[in-house]
Amino acid sequence: MIKNIIKYIYYFFYQFFFSNFLILDTIIFKKKIIFDKKNKFFFSQLVNNKNDLNTLRQIYIKEEYNIRNFSAFKTVQKFYDSIIDANKTPLIIDCGSNIGASLNYFYLMYKKSKLVGIEGDIDNYNISNKNIISKKIKIYNKVVSSDNCNYQIKDESIKDGRSKSFIKSDNGIMKSILLDDIIKEYPKENYIPFLIKIDLEGAEKELFNKNIEWFRLFPIIMIEIHDWLEPSKNVSSGFLKEINLLNNKDLLINNENLIVINYNALK
Repeated sequence: MIKNIIKYIYYFFYQFFFSNFLILDTIIFKKKIIFDKKNKFFFSQLVNNKNDLNTLRQIYIKEEYNIRNFSAFKTVQKFYDSIIDANKTPLIIDCGSNIGASLNYFYLMYKKSKLVGIEGDIDNYNISNKNIISKKIKIYNKVVSSDNCNYQIKDESIKDGRSKSFIKSDNGIMKSILLDDIIKEYPKENYIPFLIKIDLEGAEKELFNKNIEWFRLFPIIMIEIHDWLEPSKNVSSGFLKEINLLNNKDLLINNENLIVINYNALK
């Protein structure tokens, strides 16, 4: 109880003095009002539980996906502007888009982009479709994978507020989707890969198993690593192998996220 009170006070003051957003509580716990200070814009976000509220705080108050304070930002922004000047559309993909809060944040940062979310948890998928604030956002209720296969929920008993995780199963009813196939839906004649975010509760190991041509296309890669969640299973090994192959990059840390700036893709 005391810990929650301290956390509330911390975020209450932080958002007024350091953040570009305010989270306003409503009488109904499941509905939060977000105020974008810069654009003078209000929008609402539904949450399932206190864990989702913490996600909102991480995204909008602490702005864990904000790269504006890093020295690479000017180069990234210049690339973004060049896509627009060429009459093309920046493509942003969110792997593990949860309740849609991160998609909305990316939209507010890069409004001229096309945004694609992938979320396997049906409850999160349903609430995210109520939360999205732009028709430029499309969400797939599938499991992002490196292979075409079926999945089932890994553990129905998980009650800690995290998104459900999935495992391959011939009896599973959840279909997978490949990033390469999504990118094919947005051909380079009209779209340019710009940013990809990956938060898969440990399933990043499977994602980087094969069919990873997409990885080198994105100048900005944001990932949360979950070795702590799956000890001794080398969850991050495939990802680390791929970033080692990038010969011109910056590795940045912003709270829970590792951000890769792939300069080869910025050319």
